[in-house]
Amino acid sequence: AGELLIERLRPSCRRGRAADRAAEARRAGDRPSVVITTPKLRPAGAERQRVSLANELVERGHPVTIVALQNVGSLVHELDPRVR
Repeated sequence: AGELLIERLRPSCRRGRAADRAAEARRAGDRPSVVITTPKLRPAGAERQRVSLANELVERGHPVTIVALQNVGSLVHELDPRVR
């Protein structure tokens, strides 16, 4: 939703993001995209497992996005840079 809003407000940025998405889709091939939701990325058991899962999936070639619903915690630094 946030990306859609930015695209409507700032159409000049649209071309760059569209090219990024197209390149990501080519790299992913037939592997599905994965979205992981979490309230926060704080150092707790479940959140640490979500970070591990995201890192492993992106290592295997899946495009992965983590959505933190409340705020981003300290575990964001442990995410692979390819995770959105």
